[in-house]
Amino acid sequence: MTSIIYCDNLGDPISEEEFDLLNLRSIAYLENGEKKKIEYYDGRKMFDVTYYLNNDGNIEDAYNNLKTERNSHDKESVTIIRKIKWQNYRVEEATLFINKELSSLSKVLYDKAGREICEQAYDINTGAPLPKSTEKYFYDKSDDEKSLWISYESNGDIGLITGEWVENTDRGWKGYMRGDMLEFYFPGFLKTYPYYRTTNFLPETGQSINVDI
Repeated sequence: MTSIIYCDNLGDPISEEEFDLLNLRSIAYLENGEKKKIEYYDGRKMFDVTYYLNNDGNIEDAYNNLKTERNSHDKESVTIIRKIKWQNYRVEEATLFINKELSSLSKVLYDKAGREICEQAYDINTGAPLPKSTEKYFYDKSDDEKSLWISYESNGDIGLITGEWVENTDRGWKGYMRGDMLEFYFPGFLKTYPYYRTTNFLPETGQSINVDI
């Protein structure tokens, strides 16, 4: 069963009447309650579309189908997101085309509660991960507030760190701390949660990534 949801520019559902009054807006298409496509509009012009695939979906076929059904214009962008189930996690692989050319590749890892754990971009020519693009998030409670927000340098070392824990230290006035301060302020964190020591996208079997909820 296919259904349509009209949304404002923030993605919040609105009525069709409200939709007609807005310039920036979107339409979400769902099949059996699962999101399949989102079209983004500026006035009457569609400037972006995101298409969702399951694990066995073919990105190239989906892109060609979208170009056909939309009569794609040169300046429009197309994002294709493939959703993959891995152990207790969900992975979303995003492929972005701009001006009909491949523009970026990225992945997001979600935990079983649907919270972002890692974001990472990849070289569009080699497919190799780009360490400096990597961000990882640690949660010590059941809500969505990030306790630690960790970025990385080009060599894979931990870069800047922010988040609720940092705000509650004497570094809170600055809003962040350097990676070499992590063990001083939070001793044993990397031993307990070694996943955050590297830019590896997927945790190793048995590795903890946050406090169990």
